[in-house]
Amino acid sequence: MFASKALAFVALVVAANAASVPTGTQTGTGYYHSSNGVAGACGAVTKDTDLAVSIAGKVFDASLCNKDINASYNGKSVTVKLTDICNGCEATDLDFTPTAYGKLADLSQLKLENVTWSFA
Repeated sequence: MFASKALAFVALVVAANAASVPTGTQTGTGYYHSSNGVAGACGAVTKDTDLAVSIAGKVFDASLCNKDINASYNGKSVTVKLTDICNGCEATDLDFTPTAYGKLADLSQLKLENVTWSFA
């Protein structure tokens, strides 16, 4: 009896975590940051010249590390690798490296409203 209840609880936790991962096309705000050569949540050191991105902690899952994300803004697009958590981001926001952000807009534009994105 205990084993079946424990198994049901584990299944519920796994289902709840899986439900938080975005599927389909998302729309959020894009930001950029300098990683300064520090290892991100996925363990690898990301350089500002990498095409990489962070997503919100509330949707981050280690199984998503190094997955490609296709992002678009104002007719421009870029494919980036998920490498880190963005603690200040809302669920559908993205935080790009400067080089990745520069593929979508000039760095003088501090945030990009209505960036669309999806996992590749």
